[in-house]
Parts: sequence; structure tokens; C-alpha cells
Amino acid sequence: MSNQRFEMYQYRQIIVRLRLGESLRGIGRSGLADRKTARRVRDIAVTQGWLDSQHELPDDAVLEQFLGTPRSKINIYENSKISLITYLILLIRLSCQSLMH
Repeated sequence: MSNQRFEMYQYRQIIVRLRLGESLRGIGRSGLADRKTARRVRDIAVTQGWLDSQHELPDDAVLEQFLGTPRSKINIYENSKISLITYLILLIRLSCQSLMH
């Protein structure tokens, strides 16, 4: 899960759960994020005061500034093209190995 890219609503959901007192382990167990990601979000949220329920949750622009680019802004076509090429190379290698044995 550590290589997963997050949408802004997922970051916001982590912050909401932390505000409600859920532990990093609980967030990890729920499948929302691994503990490393939840810890990173928590550390930023603490320094920015986002865990204080008296304040509103940050908007997407603020979350993006601190936590990174949302998945929708990443060129998914390029990533999938590279993955397809890698997969095809793997298939060719496996085919060649099976023909040699």
C-alpha cells in the first residue's frame, strides 16, 4: 500500500479519523492508509493545527500544498503505458525462457 497515490478525500478522511481519536494502527487496519502514510499526515496535521475540531478542515489546495499532487493531476496514461511496456517485456522474457527449456 505504500506505493499507492492518494486522492485528496483520502487525506481528508485520515485527518477526520485522527480528529475522532483513531490510532495510526486503527487507520492502517481499516485499509484507508498504511501507518507510515497516516503518521506523515498526522505529523503535518499537528503542525498545521488541522486536528483541532474548532477549525475547519483544509481545502484541497492547502492539502495539495502540504501532502502532494492528487492522482487526478498525474498523467495516468503515461504511467499505464510504461507499465504495459514493462509487462510486455516480462512476457517476452518468460516466453523465451520456456522455449529454451
